[in-house]
Amino acid sequence: RLQSLSFSGEKIREWVMESQIRRTKLAVVDERNTLLVYDVVTKELLYQEPKANSVAWNTSCEDMLCYSGEGMLSIKANNFSTHQQRQQGFVVGFTASKIFCLDFFAMTCVDVPQSAPMIQYLERKLYKDAYKIGCLGVTEGDWNTLALEALEGMDFDISKKAFHRLRDLRFLELIHSIEERKRRGETNNHVFLPDILAYQGKFSEAAKLYIQGNGDIH
Repeated sequence: RLQSLSFSGEKIREWVMESQIRRTKLAVVDERNTLLVYDVVTKELLYQEPKANSVAWNTSCEDMLCYSGEGMLSIKANNFSTHQQRQQGFVVGFTASKIFCLDFFAMTCVDVPQSAPMIQYLERKLYKDAYKIGCLGVTEGDWNTLALEALEGMDFDISKKAFHRLRDLRFLELIHSIEERKRRGETNNHVFLPDILAYQGKFSEAAKLYIQGNGDIH
């Protein structure tokens, strides 16, 4: 519960911020304005960041937090690098792609697209985690990037979910045909890559793979 009081102690306004997510990490800001994140079970210090005055976990994503300090909002997913944008005030809440900041007596809601954290997961080929981040709020272009990268990474389940969001029937049909081939006994995922590249218009790359695999271009 967050309260705004006058100098005489009279309550002017009140906000209630609650999280129902059971967390395994603890985030604190110490007297030197350093953000410290610990593993609750092992007590290990996972990471620390300077120039922080307040912090809030994302109630929709257990591994993401936001901290404020020196006129900046910093968003951090997992132990990846932070992404910043200018914003005055103290962060008091973080839900999906919305950050709540208190600046004197005014509460501000800031919309922050989750494109950057999603790309960080994609760079590590963590497609399932990237999809979870995407569900917090990303652009159509981000969904397309996730769908294609997961497809090339042979994570057909995540790719299918992303293409469903885009309503891309052409690629959904491709995934369906690949799944049918797998059910008929084709277990080597590499044999599907030429078709995947060809569907993206990467015909030169697809042709090289067809030749290497002694396959035929359909």
